[in-house]
Amino acid sequence: MVGLHYSISPFLRLLMSEFQTNKLKLFFINKFNWLAPSPMATVSTMSTWSLARQGVSTTFIVEGEPTWDTAAMLEQKFGLPPLDTYKVIPFKRIIFNKIKATPVFFIRACRHIIREAGKKGAVVISRNTTFLPYLVLLKKIFGYTVLFESHAYHGMETLPAIGQRHKHKTLGLSNQFRLIERLFLNQIDGLICIAPPQKELYGKDFVTIPITVLPLASMILPEQKDPKKTISSSKPKRLVYCGRPSPYVDINSIFEALHQTRSLNLSFTWLGIGGENNKKLQERINREGLSDRMELREWIPHREMVDYLLSEAHAGLASYKKYFFSLALLSPTKILDYFAAGLPVIAPRLPTTEHIVSDRRNGLFFEVENTGSLSRAITELFTDNALHSQLCKGAQESAREFSWEKRSERLIGFIGEVRSGPHLK
Repeated sequence: MVGLHYSISPFLRLLMSEFQTNKLKLFFINKFNWLAPSPMATVSTMSTWSLARQGVSTTFIVEGEPTWDTAAMLEQKFGLPPLDTYKVIPFKRIIFNKIKATPVFFIRACRHIIREAGKKGAVVISRNTTFLPYLVLLKKIFGYTVLFESHAYHGMETLPAIGQRHKHKTLGLSNQFRLIERLFLNQIDGLICIAPPQKELYGKDFVTIPITVLPLASMILPEQKDPKKTISSSKPKRLVYCGRPSPYVDINSIFEALHQTRSLNLSFTWLGIGGENNKKLQERINREGLSDRMELREWIPHREMVDYLLSEAHAGLASYKKYFFSLALLSPTKILDYFAAGLPVIAPRLPTTEHIVSDRRNGLFFEVENTGSLSRAITELFTDNALHSQLCKGAQESAREFSWEKRSERLIGFIGEVRSGPHLK
């Protein structure tokens, strides 16, 4: 299991007591729209809700309409019940009709934090690079513990297993983010990375504050505890890919592998396709004669997606190219969602998947951008009932290992570590 493991020390008991008595509150800031069809909206919601479920007084500040019934929306979109310890506070970023002003959103967020926490103390976390200057101010003026959760890396360092990345444009957005990080990151209390190579890159570059690796996670709901998946020769088997196409997704290998496994009684669903991507892929499906075994479905809310995986799928697929992002910065939530539904995964062997997928325990690896290797993995999984059953069991075990609950426990431990560290004295 990747990440830090924490025993319940007297200090951590004291920390949890502070949270539970509201002497200490946790705030998570995410400038993205809460209802947008984005994995980050889901990830931030699951992460913060799970912290609240641990007894941590948690407020999730996100872009949205202040008039929203957040409790109802939490249940409808994410399938999560309301908690006394959890608040979702939506603020607008839009001013002057359709002009977005991120500083306005950040100022509103800070004002809310200060009003709610005052001098009692707070832990403030954000995954928005442009919020780093505000984190530093909250720390220096109010003494809050502030953390940054990075889902990227904007420097020029590299690792032997990754290779050199493409250079940024001089005035590109990545360079702006890098400048902000260089100026402010070492002034906060801790950095949360989502993949081991990402932590190595930051440490090799310039970061001197404490760093932990907390991969993203899966949500285990009561009805998901013991999903049972079986395959037989008489019924069609369904392989599912969840997520939008992107430059680092290996679409060609998926199409070629479907051609090469035509002898299998197999159907394939791509879940999360929309707009122009849907049109282009559907045209390719028709052109290549795959319409009888490949279907596209648009993005649906996370709860509906999990329901679909539980009821319709027999395995989940992840397919990536050798891009810097997929090699160094990826924490594939689709794999974790497959695990939560009790599904074995077929995934490329990458530095970012090897700490989640265990070959022949919860899934099968294939070689990156190797259609033959992918086809062989699909064929083996869907023709060996005993192997499929074994991997389903392993997937369920992995879902518990990589649950948001476990991640929350490790995050609370990291918060305790940085709050007691010598760098704060």
